[in-house]
This record gives sequence, C-alpha cells and structure tokens, in this order.
Amino acid sequence: MLSILNSIYAKHKNGLVQLIFLADAVDRLINRGYSVSDVEILNNSFTALQKEFFVLCENEEAYLFPIFFNENKFEQVELLKKEHLQIQEILRSVQSSIDLINHSQLNDGLLTKLKYAVKNLNLYISSHLQNENKLFPEANKKFTVKKSG
Repeated sequence: MLSILNSIYAKHKNGLVQLIFLADAVDRLINRGYSVSDVEILNNSFTALQKEFFVLCENEEAYLFPIFFNENKFEQVELLKKEHLQIQEILRSVQSSIDLINHSQLNDGLLTKLKYAVKNLNLYISSHLQNENKLFPEANKKFTVKKSG
C-alpha cells in the first residue's frame, strides 16, 4: 500500500505544481494582456493538470477506495468519488474558457470567468485533499496543502 500511496502522492504534487502554473498564466493574461507564451503555458499546464488528475482518479478508485470501502468507510469513499466528479466539472469549465482563448476570443469577461474557475478549482482540490487526509491518515503529511492567499 505504501508504494501506491507514494505514486498517488507524486501525482498530487505534480498536479498542484501545474495548478500553480495555470493560475500564474491566468494572472499574467489578466495583468499584461494576450501573450503567445502565456497562452502556451496556460494550455500546457492545464493539459498536464488534467492528465495528472485523471490518472490519479483512476489509481485512487482502482486501488485505494476498495481498501477503505472494505473497512466500512463507505460514506467517506462516496464523498471522495463525488468530489472527483465535481472537480471534473470544474475542469470542463476551465477547458471551455481556454478553448475560447485559443480561438482568439480573449476578453475581460472571459478572463474573469477563467480566473474564478481556476480559483474554484484550487478550493475544491484543497478541500478534497483535506477529506483524503481524514480517510488516509498514514498519508496525512504528504497530502497536506498550504492555503493560498
């Protein structure tokens, strides 16, 4: 189980790094306007974040959730599954905004929508990690996320 936790920890860490890159790219687009390099960072960080998230969900749902489900922690496992679905929905919202930016439809309203979607994504992921900490106490130190300001 420790190797599974280490793999999941690595995915969490990589995903959080990509989330930071994504938020920074959005801030630069808002503050400095359109930049090919910032849009490229936006696309690359989002693609990497999405990939990490989907692989992470597959691993958690295939390996960890059944273990805890068998330990009579049904409600906690179901909560985490629901959170995965909520995060996927937010990722779709972020993706739709990025798609519009890629099709040269950049405007202040779209950037504001994207900024709040990324902020919402950060909040949901932070909350999700806190709920995982409750279910996976042996991984508590590794899954801890600092609150952003």
